[in-house]
Amino acid sequence: MGDGIVLQIEETVGEDTDAILFQRLVMPRADKPIRLSGHAGDQLRFRGGTKQEVLEAIRNAPWQAAELGRLECQQDFAFNSAWNRKRYATKRVRPIFVDEPNGIVVVTMYVYYF
Repeated sequence: MGDGIVLQIEETVGEDTDAILFQRLVMPRADKPIRLSGHAGDQLRFRGGTKQEVLEAIRNAPWQAAELGRLECQQDFAFNSAWNRKRYATKRVRPIFVDEPNGIVVVTMYVYYF
């Protein structure tokens, strides 16, 4: 899962303190280059995200495991603007990426407005 710092977080589920969820988070390494795949670049324009937001999310937000051996993170940004004719205060950017030895490759990305 790359060479970031791995943390294991314990959470209790509801009031049942015997049921504990373990979540593996990988803290990002800020020194690796990040590049966007062609698909991820297309999705930026289609979903309203920016490359800077993707880079900031990967550099600053905790990473966690995603499907197919990939990683993901998410970060909220003040938006206070319209998207598809509706006004939203916040934009959440969620890149999906692979942590390779020579850099990070963003495979796709999602943007949520609320």
